[in-house]
Amino acid sequence: MNDRVSRIIFKCKNCNSSWYYPVQKCIYCKIDTEKIEQKELKVIGITQVNVESKGHENVPYFVVLLQDEFGNTLVKKTMKKYNEGEKFEA
Repeated sequence: MNDRVSRIIFKCKNCNSSWYYPVQKCIYCKIDTEKIEQKELKVIGITQVNVESKGHENVPYFVVLLQDEFGNTLVKKTMKKYNEGEKFEA
């Protein structure tokens, strides 16, 4: 399993919308976005999944809620167990 997480976000300076894929202009404000590199991700929540589903047959696995140093959040599936407050190693 690939635990790789995108470390680049694109953020609008005007409305603070953000994307984890390349967006050159904000879809709301139509102004240029800023490319920001995330340096650290911290685990702020974790769920252990014990029931398999199609495409996710290897159990248990974990779904972690991550937060970067700018306050942006994202979720990631991982096989490694993390605790809240730990640094996420991508």
